[in-house]
Amino acid sequence: MKGVMQDHAAYAVMARQNRDLTLPDNGDGKTEVDIDHTTYPGARAVLVLLDHISSQQQISIFMSALGLGAAALANDSNGHFVIRHCVRNFSGEDNKCHIHEIAIQCSKVATDQNGSRLLQSCLLLYQGEYRVHLFAEIIANVLYLAEDRHCLELGIVEVTENLPRQLGGSYLPLSRKKYSSCVVERCLGKAGEEQASWIIPELLTSPNVRELSVDPFGNFVIHTALKVSQDRSEEIKGEVKDYSLIMKGFVYEGELP
Repeated sequence: MKGVMQDHAAYAVMARQNRDLTLPDNGDGKTEVDIDHTTYPGARAVLVLLDHISSQQQISIFMSALGLGAAALANDSNGHFVIRHCVRNFSGEDNKCHIHEIAIQCSKVATDQNGSRLLQSCLLLYQGEYRVHLFAEIIANVLYLAEDRHCLELGIVEVTENLPRQLGGSYLPLSRKKYSSCVVERCLGKAGEEQASWIIPELLTSPNVRELSVDPFGNFVIHTALKVSQDRSEEIKGEVKDYSLIMKGFVYEGELP
């Protein structure tokens, strides 16, 4: 079957001639699709197959045939089209093994360009237990994900709302890295009074605030923190005043370039 399925045009003809599709048994009671999903012709052949299956039994057989490769396919330049088709056209129940696989490997999927887009689709399309499962794994890995640029592209409201508290205690090291410093700046920009009261003091009262102020990424975070603090409470303004005195002391002692 593999030779035919590598040619999606040939498979389309075969599919139209036999709508009551069945998939081959490998001899041990399990069904597998013998196809290279990672090639363009292979992925296209699978999409043609998906367009011609209709019964619940066929859908179940196909989903089972994909096995535990959903996370790898999600990140593949061709394979992610197959998983995306499944996510968009079949129910959460049909996709439950794919969702589970993507969830447990979300740190790999969310940090890949193709994978992060697929993850977005899952979160937009599914509700209930499936969305909760994905969301819980993202939050559990948020400290790691914050260091990757694709985390910013997820645009998940719940993640954005939970970020300030989840990243607490890690703002200083995150501020000194290219992509995670952008995450810290975004947290500051969207912070309410309570959230600002956690973030700004953590940054400005750190013993390493001098190094942060001259860091190529950290200095932007400091500038954002100072800007955000202008319309905040007197307590936060007091932290800024103490920071200013510390920095003046460094300049006076000639410790800053």
